[in-house]
Amino acid sequence: MLASLLLPLLVLAAPSARDSERINVEDHEAAPPILRALRTKRLSVRFDEAPLADVVRFLATATGINAMLAPALQDRKDELPKISLRLVGVTAANALRTVLEVTDLGAVVRHGVLMITTREDARGKPVLRLYYIADLTQRLRDFPGPELGLPTANREAAPPADTASREVFSDPEALKELVTKSTGAETWQQPGISIAATTRVLIVRQYAEVHREIARLLGELR
Repeated sequence: MLASLLLPLLVLAAPSARDSERINVEDHEAAPPILRALRTKRLSVRFDEAPLADVVRFLATATGINAMLAPALQDRKDELPKISLRLVGVTAANALRTVLEVTDLGAVVRHGVLMITTREDARGKPVLRLYYIADLTQRLRDFPGPELGLPTANREAAPPADTASREVFSDPEALKELVTKSTGAETWQQPGISIAATTRVLIVRQYAEVHREIARLLGELR
C-alpha cells in the first residue's frame, strides 16, 4: 500500500555535467539562462590579489547575468581571501568553479541572482526526494535457452541449467548502506537528514548537492 501511494511522487533524477559546477538551484525559473550563460561564455581572466567582490562583478559583467556576494559574506568582505588567478579561453562556469574551489565557497541561484556564499548557505535546506529502486532490488531469474547442435553418441549431456534467482540488492538495506557510504560525506549525521528504503522506493531527505550524488550513483548501478 505504501509503495502504491508513493509511486506517483517518485523523482527520477539523471546525472548531469552541471553537477560539477557546485551551483545549487533554489530558483528553478531563473536558473536555466544563468547556467546556460556560464556554460557557453568563454573568457580569459587575470586577477592579482583581487577582492572576491571584484571577481564576482567581473563574472557578472562578462556573462550578462546577475551575480553578487550573498548577505552571509557581505558583512565580512575584509576577511575573504584575495584571488590570484590566470585562465585563458575557459568557460565562465570553469572560471567560477575554480574560484569556488580555491576559496572553499559555494554558489546558489536564489531570487533570480547567482549568489556566492558559504558552502553551508549554498546547500540550502534538506529536500525530500523519492527514488524508484525496484529495478535494483528485484530478483533476476536466468531462463535456459534451447540447446543447439546435433546429438551424437559420444556427446555428453549438458548439465542442467541453473535457473536459480540472481539477487542484486534483494535486501534494500544493503543499497541504503551503499548510498550512505558513497555519497554525502559527513552530512548523514546532521539534524534533519534521513534515509529509508523499501523494496521499491528509496526515501531520502538530503541537501540538493547530495541528491545529485545519489542520482549519479543509482545511474551507475543501472
